[in-house]
Amino acid sequence: GVQTCALPIYEKDISDSTFRALVKADEAGYESMVMLPADCGVLDIYATAMVQLGAIKEFLMSHPQTTLKKLFIVMTDEQSHEVFTKYYKRIFKKRRVTSGTSSTKS
Repeated sequence: GVQTCALPIYEKDISDSTFRALVKADEAGYESMVMLPADCGVLDIYATAMVQLGAIKEFLMSHPQTTLKKLFIVMTDEQSHEVFTKYYKRIFKKRRVTSGTSSTKS
């Protein structure tokens, strides 16, 4: 049979690195930023989306005067897009943030 091995999600690492990247971008005066899902292609995309988007919300709440106006999370597959969209709607439901989604097929 096929054996699978799930790697543990290091939620604190994902949260801290996402938050620090946003702080550095803000300190540099950037208005936009691009990120990839922090799942490295092998970790649990559900936990990753929840933690990474939670860190983004935490940053926005703790830095209301941020220079960042646009943050793009680039997805390479449909499942990641669906999961991040689902958690985005949950996490940011009370905040008026526009979510532009586009999909390109190769």
